[in-house]
Amino acid sequence: MRPAASRAAVGFAVVLAPTVVGCSVEMASRPPRGGQSREALAASRGAGPAPAASSRAPRPVFGPASTPPSSQLPGGITASELGSFSPSEARLLSCTDNANGIPSRAVVFCPAGCRRRHGVWGSRIYTSDSSVCVAAIHDGVLGERGGYALLLKRSGRISYPGEEAHGVVSSPYGAYPESFEIFGVSGVETFPFRLACHHDANTVLTKFPPRAVLSCPRSCPRGKVYGDGFYTVDSSVCGAAQHAGVPPERLVVRAAGQRSDFVGRWRNGIRSSAWTSVWEAFTVHPWIPSSR
Repeated sequence: MRPAASRAAVGFAVVLAPTVVGCSVEMASRPPRGGQSREALAASRGAGPAPAASSRAPRPVFGPASTPPSSQLPGGITASELGSFSPSEARLLSCTDNANGIPSRAVVFCPAGCRRRHGVWGSRIYTSDSSVCVAAIHDGVLGERGGYALLLKRSGRISYPGEEAHGVVSSPYGAYPESFEIFGVSGVETFPFRLACHHDANTVLTKFPPRAVLSCPRSCPRGKVYGDGFYTVDSSVCGAAQHAGVPPERLVVRAAGQRSDFVGRWRNGIRSSAWTSVWEAFTVHPWIPSSR
């Protein structure tokens, strides 16, 4: 029997662990120049010109299944960059996550509510320690509700202009070794989000897009699992999938309301535990196109 303290409240209050995306690198990752912070450096060279208001055209929206034949597309993206996503998966970001640690080409998903909350340096092309999701709003790729976007890494620039656009003010900055651009993207809703064995259904049901496609490691023998068929929402999603015999490559999670009859059982190399108090439940299923 697990400690009663773990059942202090019923609900969805689990915060996504930063290991999901592997890209939440804070400002400390920027090597200090002469021991000075970015703010101190900016103050020492003056604030620079005020950010200009934007009158630019919106970014184009691309999709992996509809690549135009031209070798060079609007916005500096090439057909070869767009036409191949490898691996074909999406990354869940928070409002604070920057582009450090993200591969050179990635589909990302941003949550709602990121506007004005975190730092952005540049315009159209941003320093890699800028918030990806705030940059997507600044560039007009995403709105306040978040969504999917395509991130492409670029080489560093000698300067990054600041600009006010779409309700976000970006800051100017000098030389920085790595950059990124952000584009709208369509047709990627079936790209799976890769989970780790410890991620539970609370995380999936509250942090991921509705009906998100997920992928799991092939084996999660140590993930905590409560129930059989219907599982408590604090159970490991991947452990529950293995217990239920659901293939790990592509699966979906569905909320199943409250239950109090969670049965423990040994199945497929996983021993689940029983739970007899009322608790939120979920089920896990193989993903098929009609499920969307």
